[in-house]
Amino acid sequence: MRYIYMPPDMPAITDTQFWGPLAKTILEEILPAWEAARTGVEKKWVECDNGYLCKRILPQLEGFEYIDKSPFGTPTIHNGVNNYCIRLGIGIMDEKEQWLSMLGRKGEDPAVTNAVKQEQAWMHRCAETRRHFTRGLKQMVVRGINHWKLGWETEIVYETVGTKQGRKALTKILTAQGQDPELVKYIKKVRQPRVKFNGPVFDVVDAFNVFFDPEADVVRDRKKSYIIRSYMRPHLLKQAEDEDGEKVYQNLELLEPTRAHEATHKETDNARRLRSAYVMGLNADSAASVSAKVIPVYTYYAPYLEYDGYEFYDTYFYVAKGADNSAVLIRIEENPSINGHDMLVSDTFIDWFNDVAYGIGAVQTVLPQWHRQNFFDAVMTNAVAAAQFPAMLYASGSIKDDEIRLGPAQIMELTQSMAGMDVLKPAYDTSKGVQIGFQEYEHLKQDINGVFEVSGAYGAPEKGNRETATSVNFRASNQSLGINESREKFGSALQKMCQWAYDTRQAVAVPIKNDAGEEVIPFNKIEDNKPVPDEILFDDWKRPRSVEITGYHGAFNQQQKIDNKSNFMKALGQMAQFLPNAPTAAQDLVRSLSEDLEIEMTPESWMTPEQIAANNPAVMKMALQSLMQNPQMAQEILMQMGAGEDPNGPPGPQQNPQGGGPPNSGGPGQQ
Repeated sequence: MRYIYMPPDMPAITDTQFWGPLAKTILEEILPAWEAARTGVEKKWVECDNGYLCKRILPQLEGFEYIDKSPFGTPTIHNGVNNYCIRLGIGIMDEKEQWLSMLGRKGEDPAVTNAVKQEQAWMHRCAETRRHFTRGLKQMVVRGINHWKLGWETEIVYETVGTKQGRKALTKILTAQGQDPELVKYIKKVRQPRVKFNGPVFDVVDAFNVFFDPEADVVRDRKKSYIIRSYMRPHLLKQAEDEDGEKVYQNLELLEPTRAHEATHKETDNARRLRSAYVMGLNADSAASVSAKVIPVYTYYAPYLEYDGYEFYDTYFYVAKGADNSAVLIRIEENPSINGHDMLVSDTFIDWFNDVAYGIGAVQTVLPQWHRQNFFDAVMTNAVAAAQFPAMLYASGSIKDDEIRLGPAQIMELTQSMAGMDVLKPAYDTSKGVQIGFQEYEHLKQDINGVFEVSGAYGAPEKGNRETATSVNFRASNQSLGINESREKFGSALQKMCQWAYDTRQAVAVPIKNDAGEEVIPFNKIEDNKPVPDEILFDDWKRPRSVEITGYHGAFNQQQKIDNKSNFMKALGQMAQFLPNAPTAAQDLVRSLSEDLEIEMTPESWMTPEQIAANNPAVMKMALQSLMQNPQMAQEILMQMGAGEDPNGPPGPQQNPQGGGPPNSGGPGQQ
C-alpha cells in the first residue's frame, strides 16, 4: 500500500519566487480558460434567473406602457419552483425521519442502531440540513446545477455561573469577610463558555462562483478539478488560525485589498451576485456592500498536481488576487476531511446534458411559454382596458396633427365626410381579443405548471364529482413519477453529505460522563413531536457505519413491507383455528412489526402470564405458602426439578424403554 502525504521538503509558502509561477498559472491560464468554456452557460443562467424573478421583456407596442409599467410579469415560474422544491425537500426528508437509515454492524443490537439513527437525526435537525438542502434544490431547478460546501461549525455561548440565589449568597459571604466590594460585584458578571452547537453546516455555493474543468463530468467523475471564487475580508484572513494556533494564510502583506464594487460590482457580475444573495438565498461572501474592502480568493482543488518535481494528491491551493491583479499563493492545504471526502458536493437537475456541460434546469425548458404568457397577459390587460375605455372617433375638419392613436380611451378627429352620420363611435371592438388572450394565458399557465407539477396542472374534477380541483391536483401530483424519481436521484447527494457528517462527528466528538459514571453521547430524540433527552454509550456509538438515504423508493418499500405483514396478520386471525401454534406466530409477527415501525416495547410485553407471575414477588410468596400447606405437591415439584437438573438426584418420572407409558402406569409395555 502506498501512503500519500504532503511533500515534506517543499519550499515554504513565503517563497514567492518558487510558488509565483504556479499561482500565475492558476489565475491567468486555468481560470480564464474555464470561464471562457462556460460563457454560454452563464448567459443561460441569467435568463433563467430573470424568469424566476418574474423579470419580463415586452415588445414596444403602443398602449402597453400606459396600462402596466412594471418590469415584472406573471409569477408562474417563481411559484412553480418554490412549490416544487418545498414538496421535493419534504418528500426526501420526511417529518417522521424515515429518510435516514443507519446500517448497523453484524450482530448489533437493533436498539443501538436505532439510538445512533436518532442521534444523527437530531444533529441534522439542529444543523437545519433540510433547510440548506432545499435551498440547493432551488438553484438546481433554476440553473440546472448546484454545489453544497461541507463545513463544521462550533457555536459557543457564554452563560452566568451558578444560580441567582447562589451568587447573591456568595456576595453576602465575601462582603461579610471584608473583601473589596468592587471585586465582589464582578461575581454577578462572571460567564462560562458552553458549546451550544457542534455539527455540520452545508452552505449552498453560488453557481457563478464555481468553475469546473470543462473535460470533467460532474456526475460520473468521483474526483474532479474545480475552482471556487470567494471575496473575503482582510481581517478574517489575518485572524484565521488552525487547531494548533498557527496562522492559516500567509503572504497577506503582499496583497492590497480592493473595494467590493471594484471586485464584484461589474457590469456582468453585479446584478447576478446581488440576485443570488437576496433572492435565491445564497451566500454573497460579505461583498454586498460597495464600500467594503475585500480580497478575491480562488481555491483550486486538484486530485493530482505535479509541479516542479513535487506531486500533490487531493490538495487545495489558495490563490489571492491583489488590487493590481497580481496572483499570490497564500495557502496549500491537504484535504481537511478526515475520511477523504470531497468538500464540495455537486449535482445536476438532469443527468443527460445535451450540449450543455453544466446541466439543464427546469426553468430553461419553460422560458418560451413564460415569455408568451407575459405577452398575452399584457395584450389581454390592454384589450380589457380598450374594451372598457375604447378609442373614440368624432367628426372634424381633418385628422388632428395627422396622428392616429390606438391606445385605450384615445380620441382622434376625422373629417365629416369620412365619419358620415356617425359623429361619435368607438374605433374598434376588442372583446374577441380579450377572450383569445384569456384562453391562451390559461393554456400557457397550465403548460408551465405541468413541468413543476403544482396545483392547476392536472385539470378540473369530473362532472358530477364533488371532489375539488385542489384535491385532484394534489392527488395527481403526489403520484407523479417525476417527483418520485427526483426523490431517489437527489438522495445520493444528501447521502454523501450525511456520511461525511457522521464520519466527522465520530472523529471530533468528546464523550461526557452521566450520573452513573459511564461515557455517553447525549442527544434528544423526538417522541410525539416533542424532544426527549436520551443518551447512548460512547463505545456503542463510535463504530464505523454506513448512512443510507432511503429516498421515496426506500420509504415505499418499507411501507409495503409493513402493509404485507398487516395483511398477513389479518389472514392469520381468520385461519388461527387451523394452525396448531397460531399465538406464537402472531407474537413473532407483532414483534417484527414493532421493529419495522421503530416502536420500543418493554421485555414484559413478550412474556407469558406464567413468566410474569414468576417475576412477581407477591405471586412467588403466595405459591410458597401454598406449597407449605401441601407437602406432597412440593415433593413432586422438587422431584421434577431435580430430574431435569441432576441425573443423580432424586428419581423422577422415567420413560419406558419399550416405548410405552411411564413405569407403573398400567399402560402397554408394563414390566
